[in-house]
Amino acid sequence: VNFGSNPESSFKALQKIQPKGPLMCGEYYPGWFDSWSRPHHTGSSDRVIKELKWMLDNKASFSIYMAHGGTSFGLTSGANAPPFLPQTSSYDYDAPINEAGNATEKFYAIRKLFSGYLQEGEILPDVPAEKKSQSIANFKFNSIAPLWKNLPNPVLSDSALLMEEMDQGFGCVLYQTTVPAGAKASIVFKEIHDYALVYADKKMISVIDRRKNKYSIELPARSKKVLLEILTEAMGRVNYGHLMHDRKGIHGKVFLNDGKTTTELRNWKQYPIHLGEKNIPVNYLPLTVQKETAAAFYKGSFTVNSNEDTYLDMRKWNKGIVWINGICLGRYWDIGPTQTMFLPGCWLKKGINEVIVFDLYGVMKPEMKSVDNPVLNEVNEPLPQSHKKAGQQWKLTTTDSHYLGTFENTDKWQTAEFAPVAARYFCLEALNEFGGQAYTSCAEIILMDENGKEIPRSKWKVVYADSEELLGEDGNAANVFDLQFTSIWHTEWQNQSPKHPHQLVIDLGDTYKIKGLRLLQRQEARNGRIKDFRLYFSNKLFPGL
Repeated sequence: VNFGSNPESSFKALQKIQPKGPLMCGEYYPGWFDSWSRPHHTGSSDRVIKELKWMLDNKASFSIYMAHGGTSFGLTSGANAPPFLPQTSSYDYDAPINEAGNATEKFYAIRKLFSGYLQEGEILPDVPAEKKSQSIANFKFNSIAPLWKNLPNPVLSDSALLMEEMDQGFGCVLYQTTVPAGAKASIVFKEIHDYALVYADKKMISVIDRRKNKYSIELPARSKKVLLEILTEAMGRVNYGHLMHDRKGIHGKVFLNDGKTTTELRNWKQYPIHLGEKNIPVNYLPLTVQKETAAAFYKGSFTVNSNEDTYLDMRKWNKGIVWINGICLGRYWDIGPTQTMFLPGCWLKKGINEVIVFDLYGVMKPEMKSVDNPVLNEVNEPLPQSHKKAGQQWKLTTTDSHYLGTFENTDKWQTAEFAPVAARYFCLEALNEFGGQAYTSCAEIILMDENGKEIPRSKWKVVYADSEELLGEDGNAANVFDLQFTSIWHTEWQNQSPKHPHQLVIDLGDTYKIKGLRLLQRQEARNGRIKDFRLYFSNKLFPGL
């Protein structure tokens, strides 16, 4: 069994299935990975020590995932879905041993705990000395290779191809076709995986971001045909779940809709831009003052006298990939939370080192330095409510409530049973919390069918959440069905603190006959735990949403 909290409850669930087997936690989570635009995750050391102690006292075995956070070097970082959340190259994880391989306070707390459980004659080895790190100034960039001047041979097709159909695993694809003259229109895609810059006659007109689930753009009126270009980037494949078959690029047909007629766009050229460990060949030119910027490779160098670790400071760049001495470090993105890239000292040469940066947007004045400590929690993207439209206010009629109940202030699973009801849409309304505060929090929700079996959560989608804290912590409402007990839905507390009641509406994907709810309160703290609540069910989306 795997878990990040409450071992007693998790092992009880295991023993129901495997009553005579050993107590083994294959993955015990002391922290969590980071996703772009979300705050850096941390895990409470006090909670970790408490739970590890419980397992030791109860003769349970465990593997700490991650014990050493590390880095997803190259383009190997993945993503979760739904919703689509690509992960940062840094896998620091707030682990006991950090990204650079140094012991943290959490490590020493665990070590102190373990020292009380040694076998006779057993000792703990000395902790290695902390690795030193260095800062490096004055990275000099003197060459540029504009992407559009270094495109490979195109692959021609009637409809747009997926990246994998061109035998490509990582990087970008540039799609080109022409759009006829006409009135203002929309270009509609089924999906694009994962990020795209859209150009009309070399002028960028839109950005498509899979995280935001919007796949149409507006095209201005045209007096003549225009060249349409879509530069797509693969941001990492989905790690687990029903969306693992995660093909990259343009999915399906592309349509032009002017409000009167809908026309499929055909005759595509696709330029496969391999990036990562395998790169397209490019020709560099001397870097001069740029009047405009677009996707380009920038080559530079820096000099070091030691092989100590360092962290590239990417805060003057936009979005892209970095190579040092031909080794791909990974992805960077100015939205954060990670603003630095870990560079192991063993990959440095004493003397001159080469740095290459591919930036999707390009930069006017390429500059870089490195620092001796990571910047892991600087989010620069303003995040609107993920599951609430601007100005949207939704009020429920209490007479439509199917169930009124009260939860306990505990970290254990709780069950509410009620008369069976057929529904596709479900609303949990939190009326208050135990401390009388304005916040609501919740770790996991499971619904049970009329036979007491869990309803599959693979198709669940949050339709509405009245409030989510997305800056101070990752309080996204979809955390209530992400299989991770230490991630939570948390209503906003950093800028505003809207009062109860708080509502969460979920589309189950299909209609089920529902007889019960299981809920897990937040684990690491009591703040926001739901006390009194109402449940609502409907076959149709609730009016007003």
